[in-house]
Amino acid sequence: MNKHPKRRTIAGQEIMDVSTLAIQLGTTEKAIRARVNRRTIPFRRWQGRIIFLRREVEQFLQTLPGCTAEEITRR
Repeated sequence: MNKHPKRRTIAGQEIMDVSTLAIQLGTTEKAIRARVNRRTIPFRRWQGRIIFLRREVEQFLQTLPGCTAEEITRR
């Protein structure tokens, strides 16, 4: 398994597939696919494949409850 996948872009947007996102988030492909099925993570379908726009995933992660690394270091 390649831990450093090649970066791909479409129309200037960096995209990730299910396996790349799973590696980035430290989870399994099965968990990512379950989130897609429940529509709890932003995704697109392109040419029959599930893809994720890095910008959208990063924005989504910022909206999750909890505290940021910056908030922790300010303590």
